[in-house]
Amino acid sequence: MIKNKLIGKIGCLLMLVWASVSLHAQSIELLGLYSNGSAGQLKAKVELAGKQIKSVTSYAYRMSDGFATTASDYELIEGSFLTADVEMQTGDYAYRMEVVLDDDTRLLTECVNQANTEAFMWLGDYQWTEATTAVAGTLPGVDRCFGTDQNLQTNDKTYYKGVSSKGGQIIYDLPEEMNFRKFDMVLGTQNGSGNLKFMFYCNDGKNWTSPLIQMQ
Repeated sequence: MIKNKLIGKIGCLLMLVWASVSLHAQSIELLGLYSNGSAGQLKAKVELAGKQIKSVTSYAYRMSDGFATTASDYELIEGSFLTADVEMQTGDYAYRMEVVLDDDTRLLTECVNQANTEAFMWLGDYQWTEATTAVAGTLPGVDRCFGTDQNLQTNDKTYYKGVSSKGGQIIYDLPEEMNFRKFDMVLGTQNGSGNLKFMFYCNDGKNWTSPLIQMQ
């Protein structure tokens, strides 16, 4: 379980990282990223259980802000193995595959870095088990500014992946089999001013509280 207590109105670029890329996400297993430089493919094993594929999308995430480009060409081999074309980028990027079935079931792999050595999930990939904010009736935003339908903003910087809130706390019950080893985040306020403190609690007792951050 991860419990985030947020003081101040914030937007965060958040991700959880583990070491292996051979883990399962629902009924899809990412086998790896393969590239010849300019072109690449994601490969995965999928269990369809008699369902049909409606669409396959590959994502290339720019890690500085979470912005993604997508591609939709894919091939299903022997009913179980998927290859999806991906737009290889220059710089710090990560890649993943999303499969939508004919009953709208969504299968999402973990993200894998360009070197194919490290995998992670965005915190927003998971549904919280409990969330409260300082604004009655308003839940935290996922990939959006708190209380709006706009992308996450802090000063003149836009972020496309993350969680936003005003006060309160957010609790996640993360799957133990993922064996996450670190939690990366970027903190900021939506209007570029105010005070911010972030408190991180884990059920193994490893807690952390940021110093008070004064935004100018």
